[in-house]
Amino acid sequence: LPQVTDTQRQKWRSGIVELFAEWNDEKTGTQQKPIGYGTVISDQGWVVGQVERIGPDTRKYIARCDDGSLVRLDLKEDDVNGGWYVFQAQSSTQFNHAFPIALTETEVGDAVWAYPTNSTFPLITATVKSKDRRVVASGRPVWQLDRDTNSGEYSETKYGSLPVLNGNGELLGLSMVGTGELSLALPVSQFKTVFTKSLGQLPDPTAPVEPTEPAEPTEADQVRWKSAVVDIVVYGKSDALDGGGERVLGRGVVVSENGLILTHLAGGWASNLHDWKILAKFDDGSQVDLTVAEGGGAGLVALQAKDVVSVNHYFPISAESYSVGDEVYFGQKVERAFGKSKIILTDRKITTGPSPVWQLEPQGQPDVFAGQPVLSSSGKLVGLTLQGTGELLLAVPVNLLKEMFPKTLGPMHAAVPPPPPAAVPSAAATKPSEEPQAGEPPSE
Repeated sequence: LPQVTDTQRQKWRSGIVELFAEWNDEKTGTQQKPIGYGTVISDQGWVVGQVERIGPDTRKYIARCDDGSLVRLDLKEDDVNGGWYVFQAQSSTQFNHAFPIALTETEVGDAVWAYPTNSTFPLITATVKSKDRRVVASGRPVWQLDRDTNSGEYSETKYGSLPVLNGNGELLGLSMVGTGELSLALPVSQFKTVFTKSLGQLPDPTAPVEPTEPAEPTEADQVRWKSAVVDIVVYGKSDALDGGGERVLGRGVVVSENGLILTHLAGGWASNLHDWKILAKFDDGSQVDLTVAEGGGAGLVALQAKDVVSVNHYFPISAESYSVGDEVYFGQKVERAFGKSKIILTDRKITTGPSPVWQLEPQGQPDVFAGQPVLSSSGKLVGLTLQGTGELLLAVPVNLLKEMFPKTLGPMHAAVPPPPPAAVPSAAATKPSEEPQAGEPPSE
């Protein structure tokens, strides 16, 4: 454990309060009685204590701080069998210190800071001896500590509810009263179980830690992202295709390993795609023939590779919710590059098209292809850009995309994309050699 300064000792001590019960006696008037100690565990004034059993006539509770000030408390929840109680300050009073909940799990053999049971509260070191000691009264697993006899006085446990801390002063547990020569502590992981109503939302150090979004995507990330952005092309013999060749309608986003692609096509093309030959062009030059898998309406289309493909990368669908001010990355027209932006509206309505959509800061990129990905920093798809919105940068969020594509996106879950291969393989077979028969072009 690191050395503790006098400033830290004083600060930590101020997070321990003495608890009193107050009641009115018909003969003697207002009565107060000390019932034990409590530990402040949040800036909202939550205090947890294992104290003497509180009688049914008790109506008021008081915390006395180390500086002598008094704070009135409300009883929020109790665990009568174990003698534990949760209180909260009645007013917006700010205690001098609240112990933050430790988010790292403690192992057997780890050293911790603890408080012995005399009233001067000197800080001592202890070692976690067991994490599954059972208390007969409650049957709950608690910690058993080995107290360092050379670091301070200790005796039979008289004062409970004193904090057990890691080297950073974060709360690992609370000492228990009435355990004889044993030094037992209720770990913070049990707080959520014991007090489901009041402390159910406390962080749980034993729960798996959710991976955090990286601050910035790397250059390698962006190279990989480019391989999941394709050009959507129609081709065939028709004057509508500038003399009988092919026409790039916009961009599309690969969202599954079997070649499912989402895009937004303005100008009426989406409603007539069944009459055309469609393909996707990848960044490595390979081409894949596509068929319409599902029409989402308002120019949004889900396209599927006709044959078996092996894509280099696809964007997993994000399951996270996003708010105004959150940063995202969006595909740009030139060289499949990516720009950084922020969400400035999440409820933008447009005259023709899906609503509500996101409005992003344009970042000097008004000329955005439709069907470009909007991504989190970890590369998960959070939206799809729209075409034909002038200088506005608008995007359909994935929650709306799932509603618009119930058949293709409804069953999908956020998945981890396959690791990048050593070399980028060909996406699929090339365009067929025979000339296809194109249908009538859509009306502009």
